Amino acid sequence: RGWQTTPILMGELDGQATDEFVMFSGHQDSWHEGAMDNGSANATMLEVARLLAKAPQRLHRGLRVIFWSGHSHGRYSGSTWYVDNHWEELHDRCVAHVNVDSTGARGATTYGRFPAHLELGGFGAGIVKEHTGQDAQPYRMSRAGDMSFNGAGIPSLFMSLSQTPVGESDTDFVGASTARLFGGKMPWWWHTAEDTIDKVDLDVLRLDTQIYVSALWRLCHEPLLPMDFRPVTADTQAALDELQQAAGAHLDLTTVQARLAQLSERVADLSRRCAAANAPAVSLSNAPDEVARLNRQMKALSRALIPITYTAAGPFDHDPAWAMPYLPGLQDARRLAQMDPQSSDYLFLKTQLVRNRNAVLFALRQALAVF
Repeated sequence: RGWQTTPILMGELDGQATDEFVMFSGHQDSWHEGAMDNGSANATMLEVARLLAKAPQRLHRGLRVIFWSGHSHGRYSGSTWYVDNHWEELHDRCVAHVNVDSTGARGATTYGRFPAHLELGGFGAGIVKEHTGQDAQPYRMSRAGDMSFNGAGIPSLFMSLSQTPVGESDTDFVGASTARLFGGKMPWWWHTAEDTIDKVDLDVLRLDTQIYVSALWRLCHEPLLPMDFRPVTADTQAALDELQQAAGAHLDLTTVQARLAQLSERVADLSRRCAAANAPAVSLSNAPDEVARLNRQMKALSRALIPITYTAAGPFDHDPAWAMPYLPGLQDARRLAQMDPQSSDYLFLKTQLVRNRNAVLFALRQALAVF
C-alpha cells in the first residue's frame, strides 16, 4: 500500500515489412502459488514467443511480449505505467493487443464466449471454432485484465479463454448470473491457495496455447489486418438508439445517429475492399499499396472510436478498474430524463451531456476523415 518499483519483463521480435507490432501480454503476479493464474498463461506466452522466434525473417510485423506486475495487487499498475510512459509509440505502432490469463484449467471445456473489441471479434471466433469446434461469440471488451490501452485506441482480443461450465446449481459465487450468461466461469480454486500445479490440465493448456499461437501467428505474419468494423458500427448504432429512446426530448442524439449511419456506409465499403484484397486469387505481396492503405484506415478507425466508446477518462487518463458502460460519456442521458427540468442539477447535467455529445460527434468526424 505504498509507492514501489515493480518489474516489467519484455521481449521483442522485429517485423520485416513494417515497424508496427502486435502486443501479447499477461501478468506474472499471482495469488498464493498461482499455478493456473497466471503461471500456465506465462507458459503460453513463452511458447508463443518460442515458436514465432523460430523464423523471425518471416514476420510481416513485430511481436512484443510483455509480462506485467501490478495486475492484482496494483490493479493494473504495471500496464497503466507502461502506456503512460510509451503512449505515442503504442498509439503509432501497436496494431493490436492480445491478452492471456489463466489458461489450461482442469475441467475448462467451454469456449463459447470471449472478450474482444469487436473489430477483432470475428477473427477470434474463427480461430476458436477452428481449434475447438465450438461456436464462439465475442462480447465487448471489459475494463478488466490489463485493458489499459483503450485511451490509445488499441483493439484487444481475448483475456481469459477456456472456462469451466456453469450449471443450474452455480449460485454460490460472485458473478454467477454473468457467468451463466457467458456460459462459463473461473474454477473454484481461482484466487485461492488451492491454485496449485495439480489444477492445470496439460491437454487443455495445449489447446488454449494452440489458439493463442494461431492468433498471434496470423496477426504477425499476414499483411492485411484481420479487422471488421461492421459489428462495431452496428453495436454503436444499437447503443445510440437505446440512449435516444431513454432520453426522449431531453437530449437530441439524431445528429450523432446520422453521422454514425454515414460511417456505417464507409465501413461496409471498407469491408468489401478488404475481402477483395484477401481473395484467394489476389497475392497480397503484389498489392502492397492497397494493403497498406487498408491497414492505415483500420488502425485509424480504432484510434478514433475506441476512446469515445470505451472510456470516460479520455485518451491520456485511466478509468477505475470496474465495469464501464459503452459510450460512457452519454450514459447519463438516462438519468437526465428522470430529473426535474427546472432544477440546477438537470441544467448542469444537460450542459455536460451536450459537451459529451460534441466529443462523440468529433470522434465520428475523425473516423469519417479516415476515408
